[in-house]
Amino acid sequence: MAGFERRFNTFAKKFEGHEAVLRQMVELFLQDVPARMAEVREGLQQQDWPAVSKAAHSLVNITGTMQVFEAAKTAKEMDIAVEDREYSKLTALFDSLDTEITSALAVLQRDYSAE
Repeated sequence: MAGFERRFNTFAKKFEGHEAVLRQMVELFLQDVPARMAEVREGLQQQDWPAVSKAAHSLVNITGTMQVFEAAKTAKEMDIAVEDREYSKLTALFDSLDTEITSALAVLQRDYSAE
């Protein structure tokens, strides 16, 4: 996750003088991503493939914006797997996505979350 930290710190420098905007983006990420992950998890459990696809697609955008490129790539792979009806790939992809997201959330909570 060192790559993410470096990328995010570079990204954060673009907000010098506008730290409140960055903090708001981080707070929205910290709120929204767990909700989207819960939607993916529930969709997988229910075999609701459109719900999995919708939540994964949302995660592609959210994680890409916040420089969590590994998670964005994995979420995109999930979206494609649903589109291609390759449902057997989804559990492993979700496990990988969950690990990537958990690491990013920990870094952002530690370094950027409101006190």
